[in-house]
Amino acid sequence: MIDGIMHRTPTLTTDESAERVTTGLAELDEVLHGGYPRKHCILVCGTTGTGKTTLALHFLMASQARGEPALYMSMAQNRESLIAIASSHGWDIDPQLNHILDIEDFMPDSQAADAHLFQPDLAELNQTCATIIERVKELGARSVILDTLSEMRLLATDQLRFRRAMYNLKTSIGHLGIPLLLISDNLNDADPIPNLADTIVRLEHQPIDFGQDHRRLRVQKMRASSFVEGFHDLRIERSGLRVFPRVV
Repeated sequence: MIDGIMHRTPTLTTDESAERVTTGLAELDEVLHGGYPRKHCILVCGTTGTGKTTLALHFLMASQARGEPALYMSMAQNRESLIAIASSHGWDIDPQLNHILDIEDFMPDSQAADAHLFQPDLAELNQTCATIIERVKELGARSVILDTLSEMRLLATDQLRFRRAMYNLKTSIGHLGIPLLLISDNLNDADPIPNLADTIVRLEHQPIDFGQDHRRLRVQKMRASSFVEGFHDLRIERSGLRVFPRVV
C-alpha cells in the first residue's frame, strides 16, 4: 500500500498447457517454450532474404516427420521453385503428405504463362480463401502455410476487404484446430495482419563491413503464452536455419 492506495500486482493468465507443435528447429522451440501453440495463427515477417521461406519449410518438414499431411500455398513462386529451395537444404518433400498449391492452380490454362501477374480479375480474394479452406478439409491437413501475403493483397481493393478475408481464413482454419503460418514482408504500423496474428516472429539481417551479414530473429508476441524475449542470432546454413537463443 502506497499513500493509502493499494497496488495489486497484475496476474498474467497463460496457456502453457496448450498443445504445441514443433517449428522444426529445436532452438526456436526453446525460445517459444515448446513450439507454436497448435491453434495459433503465426505470422513470420521480414525483408527479402531473411530466411522466411526456409523457416516455413522447416515447419513443413517437421509436419512430414510426424506423418501429418500439410498444405503449402506458394503464391510467390511455382511448385518447382519451392521444391528446388527444399532440395538445396537436403530436404525431400513427400508429395503424399505435403501438398503444394501455387499460383498456377488458381489460373485458367490460358493464363498460366502469365501466372506471375496475379491480378484481381484472374482470381478473386474470397474465392481464393474458400479454395484454401476447401483443400485443407479435403486433404485432412494438420497445418497450413501461406507464402506470401504480399500476393494476396493484390486481390483486395482495400485494406478493410483484405482484413475481413484474412480474418475469415484465420477463424476457419482455427476452428479445425490446426496452425496457420503466414509469410509476409515487413509490415507497417497501419497493417491489420499483426493484430489478427496470435504469434509474430520477425526476421532481420543487417549487412556489416566485413564477414557475413548479421541475422537475427525476435518473437514479437505469442498470445496467452510465455517466450524468451529479445533478439536471437540466426544463421542460414546448408542444412537450413540455425538459431542461437540468447542467454537469459
